[in-house]
Amino acid sequence: DALLSTRKSDGEHEASRRFKTEFMTQVDGIVKGDETNGKHVLVIACTNCPWDIDSAVLRRFPRRIYIPLPDKDTRKVLVKKLLEKAGQHSLSRTEIREVVKRTEGFSGSDLTSIASEASFGPLRDLGGMNAIRDVAVNDIRPIALKDFETAINQATKSVSQDLLTQYSEWKQQQAAS
Repeated sequence: DALLSTRKSDGEHEASRRFKTEFMTQVDGIVKGDETNGKHVLVIACTNCPWDIDSAVLRRFPRRIYIPLPDKDTRKVLVKKLLEKAGQHSLSRTEIREVVKRTEGFSGSDLTSIASEASFGPLRDLGGMNAIRDVAVNDIRPIALKDFETAINQATKSVSQDLLTQYSEWKQQQAAS
């Protein structure tokens, strides 16, 4: 969306227009390219603001897939992966289910931020940088449910209900056209 936004008749830099034109020419060349040599190119594009993309660019991507916020099962997988990445934790299966339940409406990026914030909980309990330097890694408590609760309470959802409505309307508009 930063590079391929809707063209404007005034105020758009000539270099931006040329870039868009060249991009579309190249995509056309890929689509109409010689497939006899057995080589195929799959072009994938993604955006958080599909309504800002130039209509001529959109026509070159006839297949559009809306990827919604993570559902319960996806959040569970994400939380488990993030916990594995963070290292030591003491969350039971029941507590992981509680985290999953409390993170409904959060994006994957939001979940990553929440897990990152939760991973700092054990370090905060140590009481400052000097204390952290003097503690052995094995003496730091594992990440607990309370760390996630604190992180969730401090977090804000990056995708508002208004934005979800806008995605839904755009998706319906594209299906109709």
